[in-house]
Amino acid sequence: MNPDYEGTKPLNFALKDRFRVIYLEYNDAVEKKLNIDTKMLDVAKKLRDSEEIFTPISTRGLLFYTEDVKTYGDKVARACFMNKFDTSEQPVVKEILELILDNIQPITGDENENNAEQDEENNN
Repeated sequence: MNPDYEGTKPLNFALKDRFRVIYLEYNDAVEKKLNIDTKMLDVAKKLRDSEEIFTPISTRGLLFYTEDVKTYGDKVARACFMNKFDTSEQPVVKEILELILDNIQPITGDENENNAEQDEENNN
């Protein structure tokens, strides 16, 4: 059971008392054995650690991504992966995918200012 998951109801005490409760985290060692790309495992870790992402990053989703890359190519696989997230989360997911899979560094406000200053100096 996934307690507090969307669409579920809390168990009453009498029913809950009949079961043992075990909380399981995602297991990196298991995901590595499933031949999920190591960069995609890094993506999953970063997304799971993010305070901006609330959509679960399941092992199943990582397997789907791996399968989609082989079947449809990287562009479609990324789109399918990103479409599982809420639209408000997608920019963060896209940035993390690019950061890790493409090694594209995000541009911060400070870098934009420095680039503008350098461009101005070059023009003078």
